[in-house]
Amino acid sequence: MGKYYSQNFSGDILCDEALLRRYSKIKPIVTIDKKDYLVDDLSLKELKNNKDILFSETKFEKAKYTAFDSSKYSWMLGDSVIALVKSFCPREVSVASIISQIPDELLDKVVAFKVSYRVKVLGAPEYMFKVRENGCSIVSIELYRKRIKLELLDDESLKSLNDRIIPIIEDNGKKYTCHKKYSLEQIRKESYIWDTDNFTKEVDRSKLKILTHVKMLHGYGYYGYFKPSIAEILSQIPKEYINDTVAFEIIDTYSMSGDEFDDGYHTSSVRLYGRK
Repeated sequence: MGKYYSQNFSGDILCDEALLRRYSKIKPIVTIDKKDYLVDDLSLKELKNNKDILFSETKFEKAKYTAFDSSKYSWMLGDSVIALVKSFCPREVSVASIISQIPDELLDKVVAFKVSYRVKVLGAPEYMFKVRENGCSIVSIELYRKRIKLELLDDESLKSLNDRIIPIIEDNGKKYTCHKKYSLEQIRKESYIWDTDNFTKEVDRSKLKILTHVKMLHGYGYYGYFKPSIAEILSQIPKEYINDTVAFEIIDTYSMSGDEFDDGYHTSSVRLYGRK
């Protein structure tokens, strides 16, 4: 059942300018020979065609078909849309009709959609009455956004930063850093916050100043295990602070909801320090 129920009982579509603007950002996904494709370069006439594009088993000569790489996109599971087709046949639906019914509050995220005409709507008898009364069929729309991905720096860059930027952990009001330097393999693969036995070197906080706070991503093994690595943090320090940063400290807990979590990341707020 969709979270968003379209009220487009009249079958209206956006004006041509608005249609083209949405289509420039949001592409349909079609399945041909059991493979999914993103469809670009459709003309305005083809966008409004309600019989061929979305359920076609062949490619259009003028359109550009790009293989849909699912590793680059995330299905917006909680934001599916129940859309309306001004027809008694749910397969007769145009690209224009669908992109006209995507809720405004989702437009900043959505980059692709897929149509399914196999849909059940439960617990909405009044809505279904209006659907039948207005001669509409319903279809389910799966929405997709770009997948969030964290790219780590190369070995040389990580080694250079690791040589001059230290991790800090606070304990009982005092701040400590590790008495040893981690190897390249350790900063990439290990979670420093669990290595408390080695964080025994007290930091003179009077020599540090706060530069900024940055929201950062951290991959996780399972949802309840927060395991930030030094490499993750060094890779996400903004360019404008990279030269002045001498230390970092995670100050806020991770999240277990939202787009980042759905894509395999916990989040944190990291404080960056410079020298006074």
